[in-house]
Amino acid sequence: MDTIGTSRTRSVDHTIQLFCVWSGVAFVVVFLASWLTAGWIPPQPPSWDAQTLAAFYAEHRTAIRAGQIGALLAAGLELPFFLVVAGHILRIERGRMPVLTMLYAAGAVILNALVVICCLGWLIASFRTDLEPTALQSWHDFCWIVFVSAFSPYVVMMGSLGVAVLTDETPDPVWPRWVGYFSLFVALSSFGGAVAVYFKTGPLAYNGLIAFWLVMVGFMGWITIMIVCVHRWTVRQPVGAGSVFEAQPPVPVNPA
Repeated sequence: MDTIGTSRTRSVDHTIQLFCVWSGVAFVVVFLASWLTAGWIPPQPPSWDAQTLAAFYAEHRTAIRAGQIGALLAAGLELPFFLVVAGHILRIERGRMPVLTMLYAAGAVILNALVVICCLGWLIASFRTDLEPTALQSWHDFCWIVFVSAFSPYVVMMGSLGVAVLTDETPDPVWPRWVGYFSLFVALSSFGGAVAVYFKTGPLAYNGLIAFWLVMVGFMGWITIMIVCVHRWTVRQPVGAGSVFEAQPPVPVNPA
């Protein structure tokens, strides 16, 4: 009876992991579709004056609202995938203090929360049709600057994953070593957005090549690679096999 129960539990665990992986796929599709709908790809230039931006909102108000609501849905779909990745980092750190797991999970949750805040801010900017153009511009700029400039949780998340991959000594690694180097590159690519507040034009403006496009393309490339690797690892594990996340016996400590 215990064997049947254990097998059923492992099957459920396998199914949940696959659900989290496909949640990552859904995030990519919903997020990109939502931002294209809102007109956020490409972003509006920060060089626009308040009247021009207000006219854009007036013309696309329904699409902006629908797009940001969709992006909020995407943020919910992103979390399960981020946290199944955290589970695999925990597997790498099994037997030692899971510092990298905690750093990755904390960075992922904070990053997700910041994206939610930005989407809510853009919704607020679109809420009142009689909002002063300068107030609308302030909301709009606030959200974009937060989105591209809040690099610290992004660096913590990507950096901890990169270090975990490069120090992985498990017999069946989820990610090849080059994914670790790529994650570190993606982490470093976000530093350009930190100075977006100083620029309204050029590659370092919040719609620029470095501040926006390098980070956006890098992140989408990174999450696609992660989805493929985690999915491949998950499907090649026998459903009835013992879970790699099962508790291990404690290491005996020699008395002093």
